[in-house]
Amino acid sequence: MRSVGDRRNGVRFEVVGPFWGTFDTTAPSTRLLDLSECGALFEAHLPLAVASVHSLCLDVDGVLTSTEAQVRHVSPAHSGSQEVFRMGVEFLESSTSFLDAVEQLLRSRAMER
Repeated sequence: MRSVGDRRNGVRFEVVGPFWGTFDTTAPSTRLLDLSECGALFEAHLPLAVASVHSLCLDVDGVLTSTEAQVRHVSPAHSGSQEVFRMGVEFLESSTSFLDAVEQLLRSRAMER
């Protein structure tokens, strides 16, 4: 017999080993706070697991480039009345095109100031 809180309609299978998924950084609840050639600091409503690796894409002037990023630290914070999480990621083996995109973003940010 199912418990009252169990709303599953189908059979569930145990996952053994790594289980790949995605984290949609296009969600409006994700905000980039800081960026460097080595990594980035994000703020989001849902935390990522420390040491997990995720694909990170940058779109600069219509040119899309990506790299892998590993979550190095997660800490709770507050944005107004909402609880958010600040997550620092380190870029892993970034391509030249990705580093060029980061450099272009940093230059454009410096010109705005």
